[in-house]
Amino acid sequence: MVRNYKRKTTRGGYGDGALQQALDAVKSGMSLKKCAAIYCIPRATLRRHRDQKVKHPGTVKFGAFEPVLNANFERELASQIQLMERALFGLTTVDVRRLAFELATKMQISHSFNSESKMAGTDWLKGFLSRQPQLSLRVPQATSISRAVGFNRPKVEAFFAVYKSALESHPFGPQGVWNMDESGITNVQKPVKIIGTKGQRQISKMTSGERGTTVTVVCAMSAAGSFIPPMIIFPRKRMAEGLMRNAPTGAVGAVSDSGWTDSTLFVRWLKHFVSVTKCSKENPQLIILDGHHSHKTLLAVDYARENGITLLTLPPHCTHKLQPLDRTFFKSLKSNYNRAADNWMTTNAGKRITMFDMAELFCVAYDKAASIDKAKKGFETTGLWPYNDQTFTDEDFAAAYVTDEPCPVSTMTTPNELCETQQVISCEAAPATAPLNEPLPAVSTNSTPSASATMTDKPQRDVPLTVPRADEPSVTLSALADVHLPSVSDDVSVASSTAAPQAVTSPTPHPGLSEARAILAELSPRPRIKSVRPRTRKAESAVILTSSPYKKMLLDKAAVNSSKRTSKKTVACSAAESGTTSKRSRPKAKKAKEVTVEQDNDETPCCICHRKYNEPPFDEWIKCTVCQQWYHESCGPDDETVCYFCVP
Repeated sequence: MVRNYKRKTTRGGYGDGALQQALDAVKSGMSLKKCAAIYCIPRATLRRHRDQKVKHPGTVKFGAFEPVLNANFERELASQIQLMERALFGLTTVDVRRLAFELATKMQISHSFNSESKMAGTDWLKGFLSRQPQLSLRVPQATSISRAVGFNRPKVEAFFAVYKSALESHPFGPQGVWNMDESGITNVQKPVKIIGTKGQRQISKMTSGERGTTVTVVCAMSAAGSFIPPMIIFPRKRMAEGLMRNAPTGAVGAVSDSGWTDSTLFVRWLKHFVSVTKCSKENPQLIILDGHHSHKTLLAVDYARENGITLLTLPPHCTHKLQPLDRTFFKSLKSNYNRAADNWMTTNAGKRITMFDMAELFCVAYDKAASIDKAKKGFETTGLWPYNDQTFTDEDFAAAYVTDEPCPVSTMTTPNELCETQQVISCEAAPATAPLNEPLPAVSTNSTPSASATMTDKPQRDVPLTVPRADEPSVTLSALADVHLPSVSDDVSVASSTAAPQAVTSPTPHPGLSEARAILAELSPRPRIKSVRPRTRKAESAVILTSSPYKKMLLDKAAVNSSKRTSKKTVACSAAESGTTSKRSRPKAKKAKEVTVEQDNDETPCCICHRKYNEPPFDEWIKCTVCQQWYHESCGPDDETVCYFCVP
């Protein structure tokens, strides 16, 4: 067959709609000549369609060849593909080809598919995709099962209930609602696409190293479009002056052993937030953030309460949908940072990106990504501002219904109930067939077509496919097929006593359409878990951290931990008095670092952090082989014998 055929004429360009209108006009009494002139359709074409001398009257069709599956079957196949996509179990090209073969075989449709491989050909797949413009070949984004199960309707509704109570308790405006989150950047960029030699098996591009160093950036934006200057956290022991060189205006730098945030750094960021927003109890602010353990400390809660800050956590495993920064900002930020790092490597040939260059590259990306439109769109997309708890539809919760796993959800709707016990609401299994709200062609035992079947004007292509809610009964196609629906004759007999029956002129759907739906549901069912996964820890939900009940819970928890430590000390003291010590309670001997007289008098400074040799904490020192200056091992680059200033 011709793979890339291009039409050379405009024959049949009037379309099916104009042709059907012209035929209706002819049936109403208009002459063929006048109708052909009005609708720009050849008179001979109208005559053939009027006299039923074509295979499909009222349809523009060229050639004698037709697809193996007609338009109705292909639409059902496309609907099944989209259904599996929303359930996060998308079908590959091989799956679709195999599904088409099995559908044609079970429907007893004559086909020319390969019987050995039991798949449709690639030519059929290309034609199918061209006839279904809503489908395309995409690269899916990896989504963990925790996110699929965690983002469910009960949990999201509980979050919006808590969020609404927070908005009603304080007069927050768009300038007072903030979203804060952390993300990571690295000094090893991912090369962007380049134009290279066609047919070359592998094309490479220079990067800064094999494995990069991750630096954490803490960003925050408001529903009004404002941004808090970011905090940049470096994986170091001490802060050096050059690390924040050419950083974004107002940004603050910090260090941690791992390069990640912790409870101390979060309190420091809160102080930075207060200094920028000038928030107080008279000017309250609301911060929406994830439920990381560093955000739930008593020190952070006390500081936030003292400065009029309300901390609201998002439900676990829901930030990819509910967090504005994740929806509109971070992707643009990382894309711009990757491009800036790629340009830096091209400009500075032979050099590596060090931690002293990352702040400058981040500034270039941050200035491009931090726009008012992105901030407003992020809050609007998630339904946080303006407040809209109906932002997410049943399609967004499709993956959670497919898992058929209990959804842990808190029943707390007000801050005063935030510490009550949680109840578990089990999600009802979604049927593995077509969605319930999509009109199905009626299946009746009578020979007369049913009313719903005859009144169907066209295939349900534009009807949105949604997954039934958990509180709706589970109904399958087989159950619907057993229900006797009133036929047209029944309707006419009932209506004859009151009014004259109306003539039904709409075409009936394909007689095998309902069977095709059931076959597709059988051949490609949505996977479900066979057994509920055991829960090893208590489920979390959205909570206002600065509420009095949550603070009381933190105080009680701290008191319990303190009593445990006291009991352990008592046991240890009693064991020491009796002269018996257990292996677990025996302390390990620590090697004390000896400080010599020369070390006590040596005041050689580190060329990077400028701390002297005799100042604690004591660390290993390395002498640069280029500039002959000394520096701490933790201050210098990894696996190098030169300092940062001499790295080639």
